[in-house]
Amino acid sequence: GESPKGRSGNIVLKTQNSTNAGNVAILAGSAMKNGNNGGNVTAEGGSGTIGGSMALSTGSGTEQSGHMVLSSRNSIGSAGNITASIGLSETGASGSISMSSGSSLVSDGGIVGIRAGNSESASGGEILIKSGSGGVTGGSLTLLGGDATAHANNYGVKNNGGDVHIH
Repeated sequence: GESPKGRSGNIVLKTQNSTNAGNVAILAGSAMKNGNNGGNVTAEGGSGTIGGSMALSTGSGTEQSGHMVLSSRNSIGSAGNITASIGLSETGASGSISMSSGSSLVSDGGIVGIRAGNSESASGGEILIKSGSGGVTGGSLTLLGGDATAHANNYGVKNNGGDVHIH
């Protein structure tokens, strides 16, 4: 409920714990007639002196954590876009976008893959990486291979840092 001076109420959607826990699905309706649009789903934090945050994460697991899929579905015409962007900051520093894979104590670290789409009859997609422009100094672009943190492996062979390949 609304509260002009205190705190408004919370909404929690949760299934109960079980041997095999249930799912939560939030779905918008589909158009039943060609030429009409399907429904939208919007999730947004509230405005305030400090805006509300949004967290989206998978569940932890003893053998494997959950998977997260962010995708635009297939289309006979043009497929939809996925956009990650930060809003304009008028007086402070702009926010950042970080993308990183997980680390492992005993196995390989995860892979971050960035790949443009293929086309069978037109041009393949492009990848553009550009640092920001600045009134004083433009942003830098740095590519680094990973460090080898151990001096030698169990067989006495020296470890090597990661390479940067530009083809």
